[in-house]
Amino acid sequence: VATFLYRPIGLRIASPDPEGTTIYAVETVLAASFLAGLGVGERVELDLAAPVVLHQTGASKADVVGSDEALPRSAVGDLRFGARLAVLERHAAEDGPALGARFEMSAPTGQDNAFVGYSSATWAPGLSFDQRIGPVSLGADLGGRLRDTVELGATSIGSQLSASLGVGYDILEDGWLSAND
Repeated sequence: VATFLYRPIGLRIASPDPEGTTIYAVETVLAASFLAGLGVGERVELDLAAPVVLHQTGASKADVVGSDEALPRSAVGDLRFGARLAVLERHAAEDGPALGARFEMSAPTGQDNAFVGYSSATWAPGLSFDQRIGPVSLGADLGGRLRDTVELGATSIGSQLSASLGVGYDILEDGWLSAND
């Protein structure tokens, strides 16, 4: 899976401008994640993700904290692995509810100075629910990231909760083409 990001990490520093100046520690990123999944039985899947930064540009945090450490142009991210369980199973073309549980872990194997690694392990439990009614699918996801708190400038980054809602519509039968939001 390929990803392009533009200005994902900006740090605001004091300057003569009353609003401050934004230094982009990471300005552009071209990254890829190598993914693998293995079905174990009918209801369990084991997952593995190996993210890498192919090329990135930016000022690093050198201009903010006064170091000479440059942002690496390429880097290896934290290795992620996990398991998914179909708690309430539904085949793709059928109407009705489906519920899945997941538990993922991220090992601190990435390069912290490249902003692609975290200093501690991250545990990420979650639940996903969706209800299919004909060609329409309604979904919800609730998850978390449990990890140690780290400081970046004047900001603390630690554990997080996430919630999302979604809707999908099958344009062609049997799920060959769908629109989702």
